[in-house]
Amino acid sequence: MTEGEYGDGAFTSRHWLTERRTVAALPAVGARLRVQVCRYSALDDLECDDRGALELLNDEFIGALPADRQAEAYSLRGQARYWLTESRGLPAAAARPVYQTALDDLDQARQRRDDAVDHYFRGLVLAEIDALDAALSELTWVRYWDAVYDYPFLPEDFEQQVMGVEARAEAAREAAQVTATVTVRPTTAGEDESPTPAGNTPTPAPTIPFEERPQLP
Repeated sequence: MTEGEYGDGAFTSRHWLTERRTVAALPAVGARLRVQVCRYSALDDLECDDRGALELLNDEFIGALPADRQAEAYSLRGQARYWLTESRGLPAAAARPVYQTALDDLDQARQRRDDAVDHYFRGLVLAEIDALDAALSELTWVRYWDAVYDYPFLPEDFEQQVMGVEARAEAAREAAQVTATVTVRPTTAGEDESPTPAGNTPTPAPTIPFEERPQLP
């Protein structure tokens, strides 16, 4: 999807009806409707279906697309994986490999194009797998260029998203510095050992059995 296609003006009822009639013939259009159009349009009858988009955007389908369409397909699949995983509320350990798969798709998209939406979702996914510096790099890139292009796909709380990642990245750096500066106090020779008395060590007196001791008269 090119810049400007996210706005509500691009999704008039006539446009929607035209696209809906082509879903069966063009799975990529169906995936776009399920992942992007549903989120960036004000039309009330659009429902997101990330799981359905993933079923459409399988490897065989993407591989058969023209090279100039594969980037969008990979991007849509990465976005669908992100949204679906976020909505499921999985524990971090279970969610991490799914987010990694989403990142792989977004990386495939980035290899084929340079689109702001891919930078944005890479930032979100990287933050989920605790690659905070890389996530911050992507999100600050988007924030810089948003001042120029006013990206319509960014949520109203985008600035809070960036600030949240900034705070997490700073906390991680501070924790790493603390760990690096804490050192184990070196042990000096004999510090943990029993002290050795100065001078010659006296020889213990032999123990004499009771029956061999001298007896009083």
